Amino acid sequence: RFDPPKCHPETRAAVLDMILAWVNNRQRTSSIMWLHGPAGAGKSAIVQTITEECEKSKTLCASFFFSRTAARRNKADHLIATIAHQLIRAIPQLEKPIIEAVESDSALFSLSLQVQVQRLIVDPILGLMQLNCWPKYSPQLVTIDGLDECENPDIQKLILRVISEALISSNVPLCFLVASRPELALREAFNTGVVQKLSTCLALDDSFDPDKDIETFLLS
Repeated sequence: RFDPPKCHPETRAAVLDMILAWVNNRQRTSSIMWLHGPAGAGKSAIVQTITEECEKSKTLCASFFFSRTAARRNKADHLIATIAHQLIRAIPQLEKPIIEAVESDSALFSLSLQVQVQRLIVDPILGLMQLNCWPKYSPQLVTIDGLDECENPDIQKLILRVISEALISSNVPLCFLVASRPELALREAFNTGVVQKLSTCLALDDSFDPDKDIETFLLS
């Protein structure tokens, strides 16, 4: 077997610049960015760098990475709870409403992804915004790496749909960087309905042309 393709250093730098520009643009037209490419292309390294940079600049809300070999990270069971926990650390004002949501329903973490997203993310954020308690320059980025390693392709698609529907119906000020291989289920999800409407895509493969893709990105 040949070694898997690696991300060229210039391509990596261009991709990092594009993602950071998107994160820092609070008038962005897309709330989800899909970074996709073959195994070994450097997706996880890029997501890790973005996560670290945004943590330093206080623009990171939460991060989660799927791993098919880790029992707690190869399915979606802990995804929303992890994001909610990290949201509290990033935006302390969310601690009270999120804890109240958990304490009001002991079965919350066994309910559907839709319900968890609504009660643990959307409702607490909207509550603060309605009280004018939302920080003006609040962190906004959530990173999800290795979505293709979530064990069920239908759940992969559901995660994207639930996040997209929550973003479009509530207008919460969050953005999601999602990295994965371009598996069929994910290609279908990103080319359908509300997910497609909210997403912009970066292909980390031989088709990536820094000059052309940056121009396209800036004009989108």
